[in-house]
Amino acid sequence: MDLEQPPPGPKTVTAARAAKDAAGASISGSRKKVSYGAQDRRGPLLWNSGLERLTNRTRLPGQPADVGVNLFYEDLEWNPLFGPGDPSGIIPRDTDQVPPGNMANAGGLILPWCSNSREVRRKAIVVYRLGEDLDTIEDPLLYVFQYYWDNVGYFLPATFGSFDEKISMGEGPSASLNVDFILGPTGDLVARAWA
Repeated sequence: MDLEQPPPGPKTVTAARAAKDAAGASISGSRKKVSYGAQDRRGPLLWNSGLERLTNRTRLPGQPADVGVNLFYEDLEWNPLFGPGDPSGIIPRDTDQVPPGNMANAGGLILPWCSNSREVRRKAIVVYRLGEDLDTIEDPLLYVFQYYWDNVGYFLPATFGSFDEKISMGEGPSASLNVDFILGPTGDLVARAWA
């Protein structure tokens, strides 16, 4: 077995997609029905929130083309056996096209439950700044998760110091959430959910 790791380099969308495809391929020959709670039931999820539409509103229509940031989301613990949805995707800034191209369909990706800082850093969905080439993944900007005790969607900036700094996305508990990413008054990325 080769234990040598590839040299560290910039993280890319291409590499993230290849990893997702490899994970899917590794189980494709042995698909089994796995029971994992509410997702097995028909109808809406009762205690898990699934992410649907993720919209980048860091640039508003009519603003200069270089305003706003491209975003990339990634669920680091996504498992093809357990999770519906797309575990990663590009959320480009708006370009005034019709229909808008500033949206990603997460397809019901389950918001991970987190109840402390360690779990957020290990399990939450990470939203990164994405380079202009739409391939180079740059700085993490925030974490998105569901608080274990109230089933509400929250986010934390990537630079958070304490779990107590969590900020409600403004919606929940809900079976399905859409999230808008906007720039706050100080220029930081903020997540706002709606059902």
